[in-house]
Amino acid sequence: MMFADRVTRAFSGSGGRARRGGFSDMPTRAFSKTRVMSRGNAASSSSFAAGTSREDGRETINSRDSRFGVLPWEANVTLLFDASKSMPQSALDYVFSEGLQAIFSALSATQASAGYRYNLRIAAFSSGVKEILPFTSLEEAKKLRYRAPQAAGVTMLEEAMRDVFGKTDELKREQDGAYPRRPRVGSLVVVVTDGRPTDCHGNRQPLSRALVREIAERNETRKTTTFAIGMGNAHDDILKELGPTSFLFEQGSYREVPHAIRYKGETYDDVACWRTACDIIGSASSSRSGSPSIVYRGSIDPVACEDVVEIDPERYAIVR
Repeated sequence: MMFADRVTRAFSGSGGRARRGGFSDMPTRAFSKTRVMSRGNAASSSSFAAGTSREDGRETINSRDSRFGVLPWEANVTLLFDASKSMPQSALDYVFSEGLQAIFSALSATQASAGYRYNLRIAAFSSGVKEILPFTSLEEAKKLRYRAPQAAGVTMLEEAMRDVFGKTDELKREQDGAYPRRPRVGSLVVVVTDGRPTDCHGNRQPLSRALVREIAERNETRKTTTFAIGMGNAHDDILKELGPTSFLFEQGSYREVPHAIRYKGETYDDVACWRTACDIIGSASSSRSGSPSIVYRGSIDPVACEDVVEIDPERYAIVR
């Protein structure tokens, strides 16, 4: 098996060496005096989440830290799930009952060990976009109870991606306005889909060229890193557009950096399948370097970087 078939690096930018500061050039030192608050009241923002959140929607920071420009490494993570009628309801039920907790645990472990801060958004799409959790601090997201959306409707993926980018850019503008001297905040979008994009009537409709170019440009500039997980009838060409392959220049040559994988199984309605998928989402979302290697399970390559997302070659294919 060729080296490129065994080890690839996801979430890294193109045209340069992988950077160590996470999703962008951000410091990784933790500052214990920094206090994180959610951007809004998550419980009142959606009928799909219930619980409590902080009353103050503003981010606060210790005055001494603010005076010296000290801010923690931060990342805005969006989890986008296909909830069209072709998606097994049992899969959605598992994701929102147990799967999210596994993802939160992975994020929490990294946040605790490295002092990172995660702002998390969860959405589902079918005939429209349902915001299950607006951008909220990880601490607040863990306190809420979630109900799975009902699998129904078509697969309006174009609208969902534009919604994701719009909400991500809106939060980023607020963050830049509040702390203009902070390091650039990184953004990650993980998309899970089991089909092909359609229009509102259910007719197949490819992603527009404008959106495909925007996704590629966001990945190239590291403005927004996207990663796609395909199930069922999700085709490689769509997954490559959602998670486009970039190229990392390292040691005098370019290395492929795919951002998409596809489940190989014929059926994908069993709990084991979605437990694995949630583990992958958690591993990717909680990357310390922002450039985790996708390694086929059992691979023994000495140059794999510190963050490794293991993929079982019998269950998943890396999409290039």
